[in-house]
Amino acid sequence: MIRDTEILTFMERSDDPTFTPNEIAAHFDLTNSAARRRLYKLADQGKLGYKKPGHRTVLFWIAGDYSIDASDT
Repeated sequence: MIRDTEILTFMERSDDPTFTPNEIAAHFDLTNSAARRRLYKLADQGKLGYKKPGHRTVLFWIAGDYSIDASDT
């Protein structure tokens, strides 16, 4: 099972500023719906920010005040 910290570390170390659930799903070999649920859960915990620029598109990013170093890794 993929830990939340693995997802957050991948996002933080990437040069990309935002991610779609599909990108996370492909990288971690998850279903799109599983990745979407995980990303929304992390957003609810204040670790990610997100916005819906389109009807079916959701972009996620590391929240400005969240630091992996300060998290419970």
